Amino acid sequence: MIYDMYISTEKPETTGIAVVSGFEVLCNRALELAGQPKGRYDIISPNNHANMAQSTNDSFPTAIKVCLSYKAKKLTAALKTTALVLIKMANDFRLMASGPRCGLNELKLPKRQPGSSIMPGKVNPVIAEVLDQACYQVIANDMVVSLGVENGQFELNVMEPVISFNLFNSFKYMTNALDTFVDKLLTGLEPNREQCQEWLDKSVGVVTAMLPHIGYENAAMIAKEAYNTGKPVREVILEKNLVSRSDMERILALRQMTPPGIAG
Repeated sequence: MIYDMYISTEKPETTGIAVVSGFEVLCNRALELAGQPKGRYDIISPNNHANMAQSTNDSFPTAIKVCLSYKAKKLTAALKTTALVLIKMANDFRLMASGPRCGLNELKLPKRQPGSSIMPGKVNPVIAEVLDQACYQVIANDMVVSLGVENGQFELNVMEPVISFNLFNSFKYMTNALDTFVDKLLTGLEPNREQCQEWLDKSVGVVTAMLPHIGYENAAMIAKEAYNTGKPVREVILEKNLVSRSDMERILALRQMTPPGIAG
């Protein structure tokens, strides 16, 4: 990918394919910085200006370093954004699996450890926490890479070792953490259907689906009564005789309420 960005479609004035790849990258990057189109080797030449009798063995690491330094900040920023999204996802899983009695308890996590050392029977979300901690480290690495890129002077950046170290470590941490998350948590994850159904039955918010059918005032009245008495919304609707049981069941069916549009 690095070479594809800085290889010209025009044939360069050199014979060795290895030399072509390495020094074309250097020359086309220099032309880009100078505001010139790639391939203008009459301005900056792979042979005359970049090679200058150097060994091809020097061209590859030099080209890679130039492109790595140029792209390092964008790469680590993308990794940081990915890490933030994954932290949010992991924390959602932790909350949805919280319990078993005093939490949401909507997900059943695979049992990857004997259990909590202080609360017998509790399945701790350790794999989600592994992903969190790996992502925290990636975010910290982003700061190091950003400072390293910032501290380059002219064509020299003595911070390349710490840039490369943290960038490659971020790739490794993210890869390993995601593999673990998929293998140890997503594989074997199950919904707690009974608990989810209970939350749905107790919800006062489902009255929103009735709005187009009974009007706002009636819906608000049902919601207040259900909240104050503890009765299910469905029971209050039937008591008020606002719609038939069959119509109510159709409107408040899960597959009716979840897609976009008017339920029922």
